[in-house]
Amino acid sequence: MEEEGDLAAMSVHQGLPRGGLSFILVATFDGIAGLRRSLERLQVRVVLYLSVEIDPVLRRVARFWWPDMMEGSDVTLLDHETLRRFVRLGSESGADGCVCGGGFPCQDVSLINANRLGSEGSRTVLYKELGRVCFELGGICHAESMPLLGIAECVRVGPADERRITAAFQWQVLYNCPLGAS
Repeated sequence: MEEEGDLAAMSVHQGLPRGGLSFILVATFDGIAGLRRSLERLQVRVVLYLSVEIDPVLRRVARFWWPDMMEGSDVTLLDHETLRRFVRLGSESGADGCVCGGGFPCQDVSLINANRLGSEGSRTVLYKELGRVCFELGGICHAESMPLLGIAECVRVGPADERRITAAFQWQVLYNCPLGAS
């Protein structure tokens, strides 16, 4: 019997053209490469992978599974020229599009944190860096005639923080679980 996740991956993959699409992936706040693994489970081919994660232990885990990944340690140091070269290399490798995403630190906005500081807390304010990287990639990808898909993951937050964060991204919110559990 197939796992439920396998059925979901099959239904998504069946909508792709024969041979599937291939993407470059820029994963900020990458942790143990959850976004990269999710794309793999969906049978999406990643031709070039840039992992940006500050924690060296987590980078080592990602590198174990994807030794050919490119990596950065600090999202605030990821600049336009690095992104441009990455997209160009991905385009030359035959990528059909770009995925940019990450799960920014959300301790300051989590509803289960009684001492939360809100979206401007010292850790959560980094959501702006994910937005900056995605917006820069958007311009670069447009110049390469390459579509961009942006994905931001966060725990369930209070209404004011949700409005502030989604306004910054100008993206649509998709709720994973109506109870707010991850």
